[in-house]
Amino acid sequence: ILEQYKETAKTVEHEHARQQEELASAMAARLSFKVTRSEKRKGKAETADKTSKSAKSTPENQTSAAHLSSPGGVVGLCMLQRADGGFVLSAALAEVIGVPEERMRAEVHKVLDPEIREKCAGAVWAVVAMQVKYSAERDTWQLQHDKALRFLKHSGIDDQLLRQCLEQ
Repeated sequence: ILEQYKETAKTVEHEHARQQEELASAMAARLSFKVTRSEKRKGKAETADKTSKSAKSTPENQTSAAHLSSPGGVVGLCMLQRADGGFVLSAALAEVIGVPEERMRAEVHKVLDPEIREKCAGAVWAVVAMQVKYSAERDTWQLQHDKALRFLKHSGIDDQLLRQCLEQ
């Protein structure tokens, strides 16, 4: 039984890693599409063919590719979401959001009850970051946002408490 359990655990870990890679690729492709679309609007790209042929050679595109290999910003935030919709309040989350972890913990301490604080603090901060810091990229994070809200409601955070957190 122990061997079967270990094998199942390995399979689940492998599947989770594969899903994370697929999500990262999908998010990177979507982000890349948005960058290309905005460049066309600004007149930086004359045609789709020129953009695709020169994509490897321009420093601007190399910077974008480097950014996507170590995701930060909204892509990095979305990648930190757990399967249940929550987020762990961690140094990685603090880095992506741009707020020191100690401050995040102190602010949550003021608003959330101790029994739900540890479970929900990261999700509250993630929702706030999506709505405030990354509001212009709503189409990128909308599904993760909705999942985080369901997680928070299931955990006992009602709309009034969430609004209070957003106001802080």
